[in-house]
Amino acid sequence: MTEFRFYKEETHRWYVDLPEWEGPKAALEMVDGADTMLEYMAEGLGEVRAILSTRKVDNAYHLHFVRETPEIGEGAQYYLEE
Repeated sequence: MTEFRFYKEETHRWYVDLPEWEGPKAALEMVDGADTMLEYMAEGLGEVRAILSTRKVDNAYHLHFVRETPEIGEGAQYYLEE
């Protein structure tokens, strides 16, 4: 399991907080639906902390892989289940 922090800036854009990242900040922006999912999960707050695991965790949101999305670059589609 790995914990990630996502935050929304005053620009209303969502980013993942990766302190070790040495690349451009733009590469950390959550786009193409990830921002919408974070907005839903944040419930009006400007931050989401998510523990991601490859194993099922009780009382947690579950993301189900749907397909890769090469037409929009790196990424994939997921279905969010509570």
